[in-house]
Amino acid sequence: VAFRWDMPMTFRIAFYPLLGDVVHGLFGDFVDFVSMACTTFGVCTSLGFGVDIILAGLRRVDCGMGATCVSNVPMDDGSDRAKAWKVGIIALITLVATISVVTGLDKGLKTISQITFGLGNLLLFSLVYLDNT
Repeated sequence: VAFRWDMPMTFRIAFYPLLGDVVHGLFGDFVDFVSMACTTFGVCTSLGFGVDIILAGLRRVDCGMGATCVSNVPMDDGSDRAKAWKVGIIALITLVATISVVTGLDKGLKTISQITFGLGNLLLFSLVYLDNT
């Protein structure tokens, strides 16, 4: 719709065929606000869940299956040390994402995509060839 009618690429324009010029007013502002808020909340929720999983995975790699172990990686028990680790993981993810965005599609996103593809393949082949099969 936005391309055909030479309009900006915003969520409010998706409602233009249905509502007409109403989307250029207060209703359109509300639609754009809700779309930005939902996107922000979704990204933050995914990042929070991901950080919990990363912290649990790091502890599992450091301790194995043992219930009691002396580890540098804290348990996710709400302690200040666990919160500091979570903030560090979030900062690292944010730094990598910012560098990827700043360097552009050709360098940043392409490079990070190739790195993650290679790491995924390394994990896949490690699991296939290092397992008891």
